[in-house]
Amino acid sequence: MRRLRVVIAFAFGLFLAMASALPAFAVTQNPAIGEPTTPHNWRMLTDQSGRLTLNEILAQRSLFQRIEKLSYSAPASDQAIWLQVSLPAFSQPHWLWLFAPRVQFLDFYLLRDGQLERHVETGELRPPESRPLPARAYLFSLPNDGQTREAYIRLSSSHPITAWFQTLDERGLIERARPAYLFGGLFSALALLMFFNLLRFARTSSHSNLGLAVLHGALLLCAPANLGLLAIWLPGLLYSQALIADISALIACIALLVFTLDFFNQRRQAWVSRLLALQLGCISALVATIALVQQFWFSWLINVTLLIVAISVTAVALHHWRQGYRPARLLLAGILLFDASFIFVLPMLLGFYQLHPDWLSTVVFSAATGAGLLFSLAVHERQRQIQA
Repeated sequence: MRRLRVVIAFAFGLFLAMASALPAFAVTQNPAIGEPTTPHNWRMLTDQSGRLTLNEILAQRSLFQRIEKLSYSAPASDQAIWLQVSLPAFSQPHWLWLFAPRVQFLDFYLLRDGQLERHVETGELRPPESRPLPARAYLFSLPNDGQTREAYIRLSSSHPITAWFQTLDERGLIERARPAYLFGGLFSALALLMFFNLLRFARTSSHSNLGLAVLHGALLLCAPANLGLLAIWLPGLLYSQALIADISALIACIALLVFTLDFFNQRRQAWVSRLLALQLGCISALVATIALVQQFWFSWLINVTLLIVAISVTAVALHHWRQGYRPARLLLAGILLFDASFIFVLPMLLGFYQLHPDWLSTVVFSAATGAGLLFSLAVHERQRQIQA
């Protein structure tokens, strides 16, 4: 009964956090706020070669096609995407806002009367100081001298490109910067679970609790990196946010495998140990390779690795549960919760479909937090069974 009350209280807390965040999300997803341009002002051109210059693009201006929404997504490729927007004559401060968390190279060109007025080179693989303003999105200030202009934006990346963009006035900029309370709730929940498992490890010396502490710590680093918040909190990062997010996700996989191995240690079976140990070695080698030389750093490989680990842990938990091991049922419930959410967002992570970036991260990390709670309860139940 006590554990049930904990679960209910946790779920209710997340519900309240989501409810309090809904107004902020409603505002940030409403393009009418601070939006002097419409989607029909935006056009797009795909550079198949990925090597066209601005002058070559201007010569092909007639090939740009209108886009119907203020966002774009595509799977990873060697192509470059060019966005073009016709800017009206502004008399008040305005900004061009672009959220593209995994774009490695971003070039912003501002033209007046066909002449280049400003060129900004930024992106995940360029120095942090290249960002025009310290924000989780790319913000480019626009002149307010009453002159019409054109802006061209070039996007290229070896990762799937997902981008959201619009022009904002001061009100829209403030609304975009409004803190999302749900993120604070998620970060707090992950931090509490991490410290709880660290305390349990200090008390019981259970490696399952240590594995869960590392798991939640990795997720606590992965979440703000995916949301673009590290650029604000730690502007002097030596590594890009996308790299930190992917390495953290892989470390979370390692921690989950270690946790699973220790959780079923007293019911060890050869095929389970070999399966999990093989994955543990492969992922550790992948993490070292990506961190040191950034080879094999592909979003599809990271996502496939996450999926394989989740399916493996699910199979192991299901096997032990069917054999009558009661603590496995909570572990199985937790990993199934994560499986369902991850499979749901996988097409979006690969760039085949698009969801608002804040909701995408919210779905994944809410499920991961809920799964982590169930894992912690499973460890507690197993410990009680051992002591009985």
